[in-house]
Amino acid sequence: MAWYPIGESSYGDLRGQMQYVNSERIAQQWLSLVRDFWARFGYRLSPNEARRSRSRQSLLYNAYLRNGYPKAAYPFTSRHDEVLHGNAIDMGVTDAAGRNRALTAAEFAWAQQRAELRGFTWTGRNFGEPWHIEGATRAEHFPPYPGITVSNALGISPVPAPEPKPKPTPKPATTTPVGDIVNTFIVRLGSKKVPFLVNPETMRCMQLNETQTSFWKARGLQEQRDGQSPAIVSSFERVSGKGAA
Repeated sequence: MAWYPIGESSYGDLRGQMQYVNSERIAQQWLSLVRDFWARFGYRLSPNEARRSRSRQSLLYNAYLRNGYPKAAYPFTSRHDEVLHGNAIDMGVTDAAGRNRALTAAEFAWAQQRAELRGFTWTGRNFGEPWHIEGATRAEHFPPYPGITVSNALGISPVPAPEPKPKPTPKPATTTPVGDIVNTFIVRLGSKKVPFLVNPETMRCMQLNETQTSFWKARGLQEQRDGQSPAIVSSFERVSGKGAA
């Protein structure tokens, strides 16, 4: 199995050891996440551990049985496993002095969400590990940064990280083609219940299609769905327009 570097660990007995994953794409997306984190927080996101040897898995599990902590997976079942998997990464932070620390609650929340936009899944939520993510487990929202490697992951200076585009929200309307929105409502006229914008204050009305009707209902206009006599607007001025501009 080929292995791809993702940066050195600063954690415990793994300090200074290069960490690896089983996929070049996972490596690129992790390093892109490192760059995103640097741009957002100004700290280096680092892999506490990625690929885990089978001898280390046995060592950790035996220590767990002996001491009751830290919790460890049954040997050779971990997604860190060097034979069967190798797509898991445990996240940590390396400070400017090279010391390791855990992410803060805010950093964890941000990193977990951003990781999932880069094809990872925070599977640690299922077993109490906020730091444990697994790569190539979901569709990617962002591609990796072109040409990113361990040596250039942080860049010369923080690079602005792409943010998910918020869903557009309708601008609150204050007027309609027939007058002030406060005094405008929707009525349906005749046996075919044709929708109209009606404003009794301005004595104006405008015929709508269903798309325009939905547009104005979304902006808070009340609709009278019962068919009304066209005579109620017989003296109104009829205006024309898109009605949803």
